[in-house]
Amino acid sequence: MKYILALDQGTTSSRAIVFDRAGRVKAVAQKEFPQIFPKPGWVEHDAEAIWKTQLATAKAAMKKARLTAAHIAAIGITNQRETTLLWDRQTGKPIANAIVWQDRRTAKECDRLKATGKVPLIRRKTGLVIDAYFSATKIAWLMKNVKGARALARQGRLVFGTMDTWLIWKLTGGTTHVTEKHGPRLEQMERCDYIRPTILHCDSPDLKMANTEYMFPFTSVVKCPQEQMIEKISGTLVASAITSDEAWAAQLTDATNIDRLNIGPLPTIALNWLQPHEGSIVDFLFRARAYQTPDERLKALCGQ
Repeated sequence: MKYILALDQGTTSSRAIVFDRAGRVKAVAQKEFPQIFPKPGWVEHDAEAIWKTQLATAKAAMKKARLTAAHIAAIGITNQRETTLLWDRQTGKPIANAIVWQDRRTAKECDRLKATGKVPLIRRKTGLVIDAYFSATKIAWLMKNVKGARALARQGRLVFGTMDTWLIWKLTGGTTHVTEKHGPRLEQMERCDYIRPTILHCDSPDLKMANTEYMFPFTSVVKCPQEQMIEKISGTLVASAITSDEAWAAQLTDATNIDRLNIGPLPTIALNWLQPHEGSIVDFLFRARAYQTPDERLKALCGQ
């Protein structure tokens, strides 16, 4: 039998509940976490403490129910809504404490927006009233007052989320199932069965899913700084690079950990996959190097 694990991430505690297929409660675990009050009207949470308590309660509830991860069909999350957090997508670490929904530090900024006539604009764009309860002014406060926040944002490393987003990030290790929204993997059309490819997006080459290899049609798309790519891919049979950076193309050509190298937007039908990983043992002993690149690029390199 499969079960549902519900994560109830509240304002003062984290709770986990295991339900069976009939909706009956199988087990419950709950754990409180500290409340932080830096100033009157300010309320903060340590996001790492929230994650640790939520993970601990999930494990405790499953242990009480005598279940393992294999018994869990799905995980549902309910959370404390507008509590706002920013973290570094590269390190996975929060850049500051989360600002809780109860916090009123941005009330004056909300009053300023109201006084400048922004109420109709905000209502039209979001359907919401202007109030310090919501996340937008909290994000603005963090961007303005946390050292390094704007620099991380310019680098594309800063992530915003409420507690449900944070928990999903931690549960998945920063990996996104890109194709899930397009429907089930098995597609049936005209009496034929088709399997959709499974594509995951990983924000770092250090994530577990970025370093796990599965058979086709499973693909991981990994975000990685260019200067780290050759080292991070380690030994590989086939690498294809689409780049206009000739200096980097030269580094790829010199890389000893790539056997079959394709540089440029080569059509799939033009690729020759037979060398060097299919051939005689001599090819492997002497690490025969296979290389392909479009004729146009070769002509440009040769000055023709």
